[in-house]
Amino acid sequence: MLLLKVHLVSFDKEEKDDVLEISRAPGPHDLLELEYIPGKGSHHRFWLNRRDTESYVYDFLESLSHDTDPWDKIQITPVTGPAVLYFVSDLGENNVRNCIMHTVHTLLLADVEVSR
Repeated sequence: MLLLKVHLVSFDKEEKDDVLEISRAPGPHDLLELEYIPGKGSHHRFWLNRRDTESYVYDFLESLSHDTDPWDKIQITPVTGPAVLYFVSDLGENNVRNCIMHTVHTLLLADVEVSR
């Protein structure tokens, strides 16, 4: 089940978004499937446990905040709430990063099911 979708949005409206999807993998509850889908190029799928997924997302956000050719915006879409759009330039602010990481942490621990 898809838990979180992250879109990296470019200044150039013609450029396709890069997307990161985090899903619950079949099997152990601790295992998550991550797929990085660039706007161009090959997709990459990999599996991590919850702790390593949180570390990966934290490092992902940290890297974006230091990118020398940055994306313009990042959209976080958790299955448990609305999509939220942030400027990548705001990822260096602790309150923005903490908000995203708390959402990720909650998603990775939650039992989520489609109710309708």
